[in-house]
Amino acid sequence: MTNKSENNAESSVPESSTQTGQGNVEAMDKLVTLKELPSMGSLLLGIGKTLVKKGKGTRLPEATFAYNNQRIDREHLNAYRKICKFESTDALPLTYLHVLAFRMQLAMLLDESCDFPLLGLVHIHNDITRHKALPMDARYDFKCRFEPIANHRKGKLISTVLEAFIDEELVWEDRSINLCRMKNENFDNDAAPAFEPLPVGRKPVASVAEPWKLPADLGRRYGKISGDRNPIHTRKFTARMLGFKKQIAHGMWSKGRVCAAVEPQMGAKLRVRCDFKQPVFLPSKVHFYSADEKKAKRAEIWNPQGNRVHLVARFD
Repeated sequence: MTNKSENNAESSVPESSTQTGQGNVEAMDKLVTLKELPSMGSLLLGIGKTLVKKGKGTRLPEATFAYNNQRIDREHLNAYRKICKFESTDALPLTYLHVLAFRMQLAMLLDESCDFPLLGLVHIHNDITRHKALPMDARYDFKCRFEPIANHRKGKLISTVLEAFIDEELVWEDRSINLCRMKNENFDNDAAPAFEPLPVGRKPVASVAEPWKLPADLGRRYGKISGDRNPIHTRKFTARMLGFKKQIAHGMWSKGRVCAAVEPQMGAKLRVRCDFKQPVFLPSKVHFYSADEKKAKRAEIWNPQGNRVHLVARFD
């Protein structure tokens, strides 16, 4: 199943049209407006073409990308709710717009001005702020941009800022950080970190756990819904080719599942920061914990033995 969209918006600057290699676009002053989202087939073909050239990891697109007039496909929304176990309500789940805009973000990474290798990117941090309830019948306008490349001891960090608007009102913000593993001689231990990691203790945050059983095909099923078919999530042999002993769960599935458990207890205005720690190999059993923390709520995913933390999240 793929995201279905409808876009009848006209660009404000048709005389400045340029081609970026990813579908029809209109650009001016470093704003690239996508008239339509590329199909998953064309995006997968684009990813395949990157296999024949080795990315250097030195450049990202400087433009802000925009896509307007996105409608919600109820069938796709229900499939997303089901796999993450969200309740059915009149509003969108906190994490759903991240999935809805995935093809837009992938198109940015496939832009000719990006020289990062795409396969094997590892999601290590996500920070979402919802300013108000997100109605299902609204039409959403998206803007997305990259922050400057940051160094990491295991490679380089790609930070993406995604914003969603309804009638020009900012209603939702998302910042994601992915690690591109590569040799990095420029890493400086004394440099300021790209984000402030959430603290984590030596033991789970609560004494009572909720066990979750994750099947081997979870990555393939979530990838079909989200569009994220990174081979580290799909099968054991493809994950091993990219440095993992077997396939791992998507970070945004883990965050979505945690939000499904905690979000009903929170208000419409909500910020959820999340660090993806150790990978969750598939199939596996994990334990979910949550606890009140001052004016916030904390959630964690650990292995059943309680000595390996997979995810830490804070709900404000």
